[in-house]
Amino acid sequence: MNGHGKRPQTLALVGNPNVGKTTLFNTLTGFNQRVGNFPGITVERKEGKLAEMTVVDLPGIYSLDTYSPEEKVTKEYLESNEVDVILNIVDAANLERNLYLTLQLTQFNKPVIVLVNMMDLAESKGLELDLVRLQTQLQMTIIPIYAKEIASKTQIVQCLQEGNYLPLTWEYSWRDANQTYHDIETRYISGVVTKKELNTITLTERVDRIVLNKWLAIPTLLAIIYFMFGITFDWVGGPLSDLIGSIFGDMFVTWVETTLLATSPEWFYSFIIDGVLGGIEPVIVALPIVLVLFICLSVLEDSGYMSRVALILDRAMRRIGLSGKVIVPMMLGFGCAVPAVMATKSLETRRQQKLATLLLPFMSCNARLPVYALFAAIFFPQNEGFIVASLYLLGIFVAILLGFIFNRTIFKADVEPFVLEVPEYRIPTINNLLKQTWEKGKGFIKRATTFILAANVIIWTLSHIGFSPSFGYTELNQSLLANISAAFAPLFAPLGFGDWQSVVAIVSGFMAKESVVSTLGVLFAGEDNLATVLPTYFTTASAYAFLVFTLLYTPCMAVIATVKKEFGSKMMWIVAIYPVIVAWIVSFAIYQILNLIL
Repeated sequence: MNGHGKRPQTLALVGNPNVGKTTLFNTLTGFNQRVGNFPGITVERKEGKLAEMTVVDLPGIYSLDTYSPEEKVTKEYLESNEVDVILNIVDAANLERNLYLTLQLTQFNKPVIVLVNMMDLAESKGLELDLVRLQTQLQMTIIPIYAKEIASKTQIVQCLQEGNYLPLTWEYSWRDANQTYHDIETRYISGVVTKKELNTITLTERVDRIVLNKWLAIPTLLAIIYFMFGITFDWVGGPLSDLIGSIFGDMFVTWVETTLLATSPEWFYSFIIDGVLGGIEPVIVALPIVLVLFICLSVLEDSGYMSRVALILDRAMRRIGLSGKVIVPMMLGFGCAVPAVMATKSLETRRQQKLATLLLPFMSCNARLPVYALFAAIFFPQNEGFIVASLYLLGIFVAILLGFIFNRTIFKADVEPFVLEVPEYRIPTINNLLKQTWEKGKGFIKRATTFILAANVIIWTLSHIGFSPSFGYTELNQSLLANISAAFAPLFAPLGFGDWQSVVAIVSGFMAKESVVSTLGVLFAGEDNLATVLPTYFTTASAYAFLVFTLLYTPCMAVIATVKKEFGSKMMWIVAIYPVIVAWIVSFAIYQILNLIL
């Protein structure tokens, strides 16, 4: 049917946001994929293998009318000679809106295969689709699919390998959006969609009556957050973390001590046990907690609830003059601030991009989680989930408060409209959850075994070398690190942690937030010692103040470098400096208040 008998080599996957594009991409490519950025622009690019063909997952877009980074890279890539076939995934329940982009795709003179997803959802809404008629009127190959099912993959592969798809022989004559939607309704889907009247209320409508209710939305969100952190710290993640700690500390470290290091010199023994294993152990012990939280966040995202969170927070933020558009990159900031900063480029105005970037440091990224887990387990053993949840909420509150101030001073302007597609609720697939968790967990492990390990070695070296009585191996309190850090310790004394060890941990966090825990592990020789030693340096009040400072102060160097790349040196210095000031003020206030209460 394609007229040339040549198998395609490169496929471009295109579609609106929330139509199942990512799910389909994962189904088609499995684990055989890689993630990078498009050349010259920081928009994510995913590639994977489908049989002998390459699938490129392009950013989700509604149209090609404007010049957002996502639309720009999509258009430029489709104009290249790299693409052989366009796979256009559309939502069966919203066919009219999705076909707007489909018609625009005709301008690239590439065969377009329209993959109609979520047929079951359309049927549940009383919609009947005549896809044979739609194929005739669009003159494009139409394939009904279920994005998460392997059977759909088999059908698509067979169509492509056999060349059993229609070539593109026409281009839509573009006028304006109103005329195009009129044409879609009268020329392309007339007689295709038939709607039956249903007296039943869908599951999505029932759930949304609660989660989007004017009075119940915020309490429901808080309840979900509390439940999520309960799973993470109290019911699943915490016990697994204790198990990993026992295996690593009591078994593996003991084995290394009694076998490999039994006859080692004192300095080498300390280097391996304190510098290497002692620094990595707290991070490895936190891994189950991090993975469980990743799974919880993936469930919220895949189910469709995360989009509702954006709407819920948008209502609150608009009352103080902020646009809800800043919420999307802020949500990404809970995973990692680097892609979150990149995501700000999709916002329509420079004002919104800069405003979002200034608020992102206060979204608690997953790298801070090991610090929370360690201190919560030691100082708040019966309330770990509550304490960590309070930190996440505090970060959001500080961001909203600063947004309120910025919006009325340096970023004073009218609030731009916020448009967000709210998908139907879906049951997350196990394969997709495991894949997302593996991808995020793999990055966490990589940082722990490379960059953080190198930082641990440097910190151990500086903490065991000094000039007293002569240059060389010395006691911890007489080391170079101790003497240098002690000079800055008084700055943090009003916050309750004015010891030089805490200063070193905070400074190491500029490189990577996980290093805060590993640094404490190096300085105090491991996870087991931390549970005993930290209470002699911190009170309950100062421990929470330390967590607040960790939450709010400058993000890691990777984020700072990304800000410089996207917005220049001036913005980089602002993001590097002002969160430290905010963190000091808020930590000071909380420490003083807790001292009065406790």
